[in-house]
Amino acid sequence: MKNELKQTPKIKKKIDLSTYNFIEVNKMYKIYQVEENETLGDIANKIKINEQDLRRINGFNNNYEVSSGDLVIIPSNDNIMFENYMIQRGDTIYDIARKYDISAQDLLRLNGLNTDDYIYPGENLLIPKSDIRFYFTEEGDTLEKIVNSLETNIETLLNQNKNITLMPEQLIIIKKEK
Repeated sequence: MKNELKQTPKIKKKIDLSTYNFIEVNKMYKIYQVEENETLGDIANKIKINEQDLRRINGFNNNYEVSSGDLVIIPSNDNIMFENYMIQRGDTIYDIARKYDISAQDLLRLNGLNTDDYIYPGENLLIPKSDIRFYFTEEGDTLEKIVNSLETNIETLLNQNKNITLMPEQLIIIKKEK
């Protein structure tokens, strides 16, 4: 008898978020559930962000339209660890990174950009405040390695980060102690 893989039909299930406006992913982002007849533009206006920035954060192309029940990643409005920088004409990632004393690669990663992506005037970038340290997890990371890299202790690390999975590319954020 030949083993056949049966494909499970994809069921779009609405998640009951009635007690939440959002689900916090980390200190930078939240997950928002799209309401009936809501567009990405509506969501962008509601949270006061450029629609193109919202598309970029979510990896949506210009033709993608959200549907009721979809989950969308949105920047956290109560973000105390990052500030927004509005890109000006003539700005480059490298100039912005140098201005804020951050590596260009880290600035790109924080904002979901690749080295070959273009930035345009009017778009916003998240910039870590000066008292913030962050770390992107890598394959094989341990809590000890992250603690040492961030120059902190395990208690602070766990208190300031709700979910640490140690999966590659997870953003770990620490507010420097004074």
